Amino acid sequence: MDKYYKIVLNIHLQHEFFMDGKCATATLKPLPETSLFLKNHRMMLKQKKDSYVLLQEASLETKEATIVFNNAEIWFGVNFNDQNFQLRSGLNYDLRKQKIVVRMDSNPETSITEANVLTVRNSPEYFSNELNHVLLDNDNNLILTSEVESTLRFTGLDTGIYKVEHHSFLKCNSCNEFDSVLCIKLDSNQENVVQKMTMPAGQYRWRYQILKKYSKAKNLSLIDENEKMVFEEVTSTESDRVVFLSKDPVKLSQHTNSSLVLYDQESIVKKFLPLPELLNVRFLSAVDKTLVMETFVTI
Repeated sequence: MDKYYKIVLNIHLQHEFFMDGKCATATLKPLPETSLFLKNHRMMLKQKKDSYVLLQEASLETKEATIVFNNAEIWFGVNFNDQNFQLRSGLNYDLRKQKIVVRMDSNPETSITEANVLTVRNSPEYFSNELNHVLLDNDNNLILTSEVESTLRFTGLDTGIYKVEHHSFLKCNSCNEFDSVLCIKLDSNQENVVQKMTMPAGQYRWRYQILKKYSKAKNLSLIDENEKMVFEEVTSTESDRVVFLSKDPVKLSQHTNSSLVLYDQESIVKKFLPLPELLNVRFLSAVDKTLVMETFVTI
């Protein structure tokens, strides 16, 4: 009987920051238990130019899979291969203890938010007194209670999202090397399903520190000639500078249309001010943890 590989799933990794929406550097890899599942069901993951495709061997005559499965959950690790991906996405969390966790169910597109950031817990010792409460899976099924189950039972649980006291966490022994983990529910009858994971572009206020070294200008204002944003002067503790802060957060983009000009009343002091760089992200102050992108300009 002739065989071919039918497309079961198309997975697209996207990012709002980039003009074409594509997260070109991101890579996808099945977690060990998923690798075994794919092997046992004659399935394979292939990288295309703009996506990853999951293929399964099937009969050319009947179009039925060679090895049929019931509904299943498969897990993948995602690496963005970008040292600035957290800043670029505006997601502030500890990558050593937390992961971006994405469940793709019936939704064809999933947009990532802070709610997707979960703590990783792989040992009962993390729970301390929490083990006196019940542990549920993501579908609210009872998994164990400390009174009747041993810690060995927890250690042996499959990769998944679990809950204790209504707080969700990820259990995954093989996700340390990844920036994110992706869970997809497979239907045995599905074909050529498209799933998209979209990372957000971070939003930051812009702060300009205008250092007055040569100019004697007294009535400075910072204007965006393209009217994309508005700047307000804020109080500075330094006598040699004037500080401007954007009134609203600015969404990061690979291409920014702002054209900033520094005025002294009606006279232009400096044109084409440099745009903020991602590496210059700061807290607004020691007290206010609002993130700003800082730029220093000398006049």
